[in-house]
Amino acid sequence: MATFVNVSPTQRFVHVGDLINMRESIERNVGKSWLMRQLTDEDSARTQAEVAKLVQLHARDPELLILPAHDGRAFVELFGTGDAGVPPCIGVPPAPAG
Repeated sequence: MATFVNVSPTQRFVHVGDLINMRESIERNVGKSWLMRQLTDEDSARTQAEVAKLVQLHARDPELLILPAHDGRAFVELFGTGDAGVPPCIGVPPAPAG
């Protein structure tokens, strides 16, 4: 299952859950690590087919940010570090009037 989120007309992301562990998997056209596949994937052929679809989606729309469930770097890039600031995906708040 994948969830598409449109933050704005120009900023969108898709949360792909556990289909891949890291965003780099898209560039390499690979799924999860061998150990994770053994623990979580019941149908390796179908999983690889779904990864291939994700690779095709990224090729068609490279601006769409792919967010795997456990990729900390991708999460920080999209949402920030949790330092109570405005997440990058929301944008910079307007300066106070006055």
